[in-house]
Amino acid sequence: MAACDLTLELSEPQKVYTAGDTVRGEVLVRVEKQVQCKGLVLSTFWATHGRGNVDRGEVDSAELFSGTWQPGEYRYPFELRTASWPPTYHGTLLNVSHHVQAQAKVPWAFDPKTSEEITVWATTSPADLSANDAKKARLGPIGWTVVAVLLSFLGLMLFAFIPLLLLVGGSIWFFMSFLPKLRTGPVECQLAPLRVKAGQPLLGTMEFTPRLNTKINGVTVTLAGEEKCVSGSGSNRRTHTHALHSQQIQLLDAGRLTPGVKQAFRVDLQLPANAPPSLDLSDNDLNWHVEFRIDIPLWPDFAKKIPLLVEPAPQELDGPQGAGQQDDATWLDQVIEQLLKTSSDPEHLGLVLDAIEGDAFEITLEIAQPTTRPILAEHLAGGTWLQAFDPEHELPARLHVPAELNVAPGSQWRGRIAIIGFDVQHSELIATALETT
Repeated sequence: MAACDLTLELSEPQKVYTAGDTVRGEVLVRVEKQVQCKGLVLSTFWATHGRGNVDRGEVDSAELFSGTWQPGEYRYPFELRTASWPPTYHGTLLNVSHHVQAQAKVPWAFDPKTSEEITVWATTSPADLSANDAKKARLGPIGWTVVAVLLSFLGLMLFAFIPLLLLVGGSIWFFMSFLPKLRTGPVECQLAPLRVKAGQPLLGTMEFTPRLNTKINGVTVTLAGEEKCVSGSGSNRRTHTHALHSQQIQLLDAGRLTPGVKQAFRVDLQLPANAPPSLDLSDNDLNWHVEFRIDIPLWPDFAKKIPLLVEPAPQELDGPQGAGQQDDATWLDQVIEQLLKTSSDPEHLGLVLDAIEGDAFEITLEIAQPTTRPILAEHLAGGTWLQAFDPEHELPARLHVPAELNVAPGSQWRGRIAIIGFDVQHSELIATALETT
């Protein structure tokens, strides 16, 4: 049985908080026997969940109590600051959620905790957020150590690679820049403004004077936005992208460019009214850009990509910005993928579990025989524990079934669950049943 039971009661559970607002409420603590508490800690944090690695940011915290609880009920009011960035976002590969969490630190026992999700609306983007859709490669401490060791041991031998690097870099420049401009001449592309809000118009211009008689498939400009998430690390590092928006405008149809005849184009663009803001969250990004392109058959195309920084839309829009809430199946797929990938890393596994705390997932399980309660779920009293199997993901599970639900061994059950843990040793999902669907 759990040492104590925690319940979070928010003063305004449906409120959309503006960045930096104060969230207020009470923590209800129910105690059945004497409990020594080293700290009842309240905190606010944000976390990503979806296809990429979990990014998380701590915002504010407060210790409300430390000491001994006698049997009974206790209420502790709290006030905590919400994050100023990033805003709540629900997309396809990427989601950003904000939480209020209560945790009781109990010696020699599972720390009871509970959380509630809140919606946070940002008013402006951080001043240091750059309009960049090409994430720069980052070396961690291990990476820099390896570089230092290589420099120490190899010394001047590394200079032998300099000509090769120059050759590779020169080849890229030759094909991507020199060859296209050999035909088109210098191409000037401009876009204003570069820092915009959802629904705001943009003005783009493009000018060039062809040097050679050149056949083209056309001249286009494209306004695009995408989610970009990175999962895994090292050799298992993978990048996933999802197009949020793509609007292409034809500036010039297929034909021929005449040498010496100047080509000048002006184009009016407009961001979608529900365009989500640009995000740069370590392994999870949301990028916008405008690309000018001259399509030259059997020749390298000219292409110029100009990044945009999209700021949060006014709060008059109804609900958090996003690309549309993903369905339960997609969301569950991504969560299980993250649980399996982080199972060897307790810290990251904990981040994944914290990020989905309080979320519900619809699932079909094949129910087997009754089983024992796992140690990490000792706070769940009553009900029955059943061994189960998720055929969709080929994953064993241990399911807690409250007394009010009827889930029979040997049956196939479909319902909504809350994931409360992951048994690393057996690659087993630990969950509690919420309702039958």
